[in-house]
Amino acid sequence: MRSKINLRMASLWSGSPLARFRGEETGVAVVELALIAPVLALIIIAIVDFGMAYTRQMTLANGVRAGVQYAMVRRPVQSNTGAIAQTVADNAHVPLASVTVAWVCECSDTGFNAPACDVDVDCGGGDVNRSIAIGVTEQFSLILSYPGVTNPVTLGDQVLLRLN
Repeated sequence: MRSKINLRMASLWSGSPLARFRGEETGVAVVELALIAPVLALIIIAIVDFGMAYTRQMTLANGVRAGVQYAMVRRPVQSNTGAIAQTVADNAHVPLASVTVAWVCECSDTGFNAPACDVDVDCGGGDVNRSIAIGVTEQFSLILSYPGVTNPVTLGDQVLLRLN
C-alpha cells in the first residue's frame, strides 16, 4: 500500500518544475535564517533600547543623589537652592530647567503640610519639620515604538530629604 502512495506522489512530482528539488536540503538553513532574522533583530533592538533608557534612569538617580549629598553637607537656607539644582543638573547631565528643588514644611503634631516654607509656618506650638524635595525629569525617546509603551518615555527621580 505504501509503495502505491509513493508512486502516485512521485508521478505528481515528476511533471512539476519543482520535481528536481524534491529531496534537496541545500539552502534550508538560509530560508530558516531569513524567516527568523527579523524577529531576532527586533529583540536585539528592544534590549538595546530599554538598556539605554535604564542607563539614563540610573544617571538621573545619581544626579539626584549628588544633590542630596550636597544638601546634607551644605545645609542650605530656604532661599539658597540654586546650588543644589546646579549640582543635580551637572551630575545628571540635564538642563537646569528640568531640575526641581522645593522646600516642604510639615507640622509634627498635626501633620499639616505647607508646600512652601517661604514664611514661618504656624504649627500651634508644635515643631516644624523642614524638608527639601529634589527631583529631575526628562523625556527619553525610544528607537522604536512598542505596543503599550508611550514614546517618549518620562524618566526621573525625586527624593524628599528631611533637614531637621
